[in-house]
Amino acid sequence: MKAVWNKIKKADGGMLLLILIIYVAVVSLIGPVINHNALAVNTFLSWDILVMTIRQNAAYGIIACGLTYVIISGNIDLSIGSIYTLCACFCAKNLQYGLLPAIVMPLLVGLACGLINGGLIGGLKLNSFIVTIATMSVFASAAIIYTSSGIITPKNESAAVMAAFQTVGQGKLFGFLPMPIFIFIIVALITGAVLRYTTAGTKLYFVGSSPISARYSGIHTRLTVAASYGVCGLLTGLASLVTVSRIMSAQSQMGMGIELDIILAVVLGGASILGGKGTVFGSVIGILFIGFLKNGFTFMGIDNVYTQKIISGIILVAALIFDVMKERGALRWKKKGT
Repeated sequence: MKAVWNKIKKADGGMLLLILIIYVAVVSLIGPVINHNALAVNTFLSWDILVMTIRQNAAYGIIACGLTYVIISGNIDLSIGSIYTLCACFCAKNLQYGLLPAIVMPLLVGLACGLINGGLIGGLKLNSFIVTIATMSVFASAAIIYTSSGIITPKNESAAVMAAFQTVGQGKLFGFLPMPIFIFIIVALITGAVLRYTTAGTKLYFVGSSPISARYSGIHTRLTVAASYGVCGLLTGLASLVTVSRIMSAQSQMGMGIELDIILAVVLGGASILGGKGTVFGSVIGILFIGFLKNGFTFMGIDNVYTQKIISGIILVAALIFDVMKERGALRWKKKGT
C-alpha cells in the first residue's frame, strides 16, 4: 500500500487524480443536500455525465497538450484563446468552399500564429509573457475584423459535406465514443509519447530546465522553443475545428478567458512554470479536474460565472505558490545533499 502511495505522489497528476476522485465523491454527497434533490448524486456519477464532461472539455484538452510543450520549454502562451477564436472563425467561414478548406485552414492559421510567437520568443529571445500578451491582442482583433464582430454559422450547399463536417464534433466511433474524445485521446497519446520516448522530447526538457547548458550541449534552443509554439498553435487550430463542428458556430469572443483554465490545468497537472517539468498525462488530468470542478459548481448551485472565475483564480494562485515552494524545497534539499 505504501509503495502505491509513493507512486501516486511521484507521478505528475497522480495527487490531482486522487483529489479529483475525492472531489467527485464530496460533490455527490453535498449536491443532493444543497439542491434538495436526491437524484443529483445518481446524475453526477452517471456514465452520461462522465462522457459529457470529457466531451465538453476535449477541445481544451487538445490545447493543453500543446501548451504543455510550451511550459516545459520554460515559457508561457497567453494568446491561445485568441488563436483558438481566430482559427474557429476561419474554419466556420471556409466550409462554404468545401470540407478540405474547413479542415486545413484552422490548422494552417493555428500553426502560423504559433510560429509567429515561436519566432519572436525563440528566435529573437523576447519575453514570452510580453510577446503573447501583444499577440493575444493582435489575433483577437484579427478575429473581430474577420467576423465583423458577428457570429458565423458554417454552411455548405452539399448535404454530404455538412454531414462529414459535423461528424468531427458530433459523430461517435463504434456507436458510443464521441469523436471529440477520440481525437483528444489520440492527440494525448501522440504528444505524450513524443515527450517521453523521443530525442525531441528529451531536448525540450533539457532546454526548459537549463537553457544555457542545453545550448552548450549543441541543442538548437531557439528552434526547440519555436517548435514548441508551433505544436501548440497547430493543436489549438485542431481544437477549434472540433469545437466548431460540435456547436456549429463561431464568433469573435468564443475563446475569451480560456487561457486561464488551460494554464491552470497544465500547472495543476504538475508542469513547472520554471520549465523543465511536466507531462501530457498530468495536463489531461488537470483538464478533467477543471471540467468536473465546473460541473460540481453547477450541482452545488454555484451558477454565477464570476464566482466560478474567482474560485478558479484562487486555485491557480495556490497552485503557482505550491509549485514555486516545491521547486525551492527541492533545490535546498539538493544543496544540503552536496
